[in-house]
Amino acid sequence: QRQELARSETLYSTSFRTSPDAIGISRLEDGVFLRVNESFERMFGWQSEELAAGQAPAGALWHRPQDRQALVDILQRRGRCDNLEAELAHRDGRILATQISAARIELDGQACILSVIHDLTLRRQAQAQIETLAFSDPLTGLPNRRLLMDQLQLVAADCARYGRQAALL
Repeated sequence: QRQELARSETLYSTSFRTSPDAIGISRLEDGVFLRVNESFERMFGWQSEELAAGQAPAGALWHRPQDRQALVDILQRRGRCDNLEAELAHRDGRILATQISAARIELDGQACILSVIHDLTLRRQAQAQIETLAFSDPLTGLPNRRLLMDQLQLVAADCARYGRQAALL
């Protein structure tokens, strides 16, 4: 049993430390982080020692505090939450688009949140660039024919729905 426990601890510890996603354990009641991995430190700029010592404000990570409350409400009802999108703040004030999966756990008799946070910022930037390239000329930056056709379809659908007329000049 001791060997199995040691293997399990090694597996957990290695997974926690080496995950490319930010992983954190925080108290449910006030949001204070008890433990975070290295990816968390890189993603948000807070060191685990600072968080454990309470030097970081409990709500500093959440750009909108109501997003944390929504997560807590989901965890209270279901015990887990998958792929919640929220904006979180880096220590320097930058806002990161993230996707959070979390579970409610008990740690030393306290209700806690185990969260895995994936940074969506680069993906969102790439999507915006793809959309820009799809609907504008790469040389001039002006809208292209595809954007015109897309807008005409929207106007035609609106006219059909509400019995209106439109003209193209």
